[in-house]
Amino acid sequence: MFFLLDGYNILFSLVDSSKPFSTQRQEVIAYLQKQVAKLKLTGMLVFDGFHRGNEESGRGYESPLEIVFTPKGQSADAFILEKVELTKNRKDVRVVTNDEGLTRQARSLGAQVQTNHAFVKYLASKKKILPEKKSVDTPKNKERLQKIFEDLL
Repeated sequence: MFFLLDGYNILFSLVDSSKPFSTQRQEVIAYLQKQVAKLKLTGMLVFDGFHRGNEESGRGYESPLEIVFTPKGQSADAFILEKVELTKNRKDVRVVTNDEGLTRQARSLGAQVQTNHAFVKYLASKKKILPEKKSVDTPKNKERLQKIFEDLL
């Protein structure tokens, strides 16, 4: 399954914060990348607007979730629909959005569609299935870490 996530649609529907907009976006990106990597999913998180040099881009992430800022003049919806159209097996594509127009168009092209909240719930439910690895520190490693922290102070 390949996920196409409607970036700002997800951000606006899930985040209610007084933090700066760029901070909210970075937090959503970090959360989604972490969950997608943990669950071994693949996809794209698509934002309207061209990439600016001082912003994060998907190129540097070690995550199977690529971050895309659309080219100037192209909406995230148009980009997502184009990706669906170019996919051979469209039923293996899931568009994540609350946008009714995008939902209708993606379904008419043969893609699956999921709401933002349902996707986040899906990520959370899958997270419980995967066991967390617990690290066990040896006394020698604890001493090493304590020395590092003491040197920093």
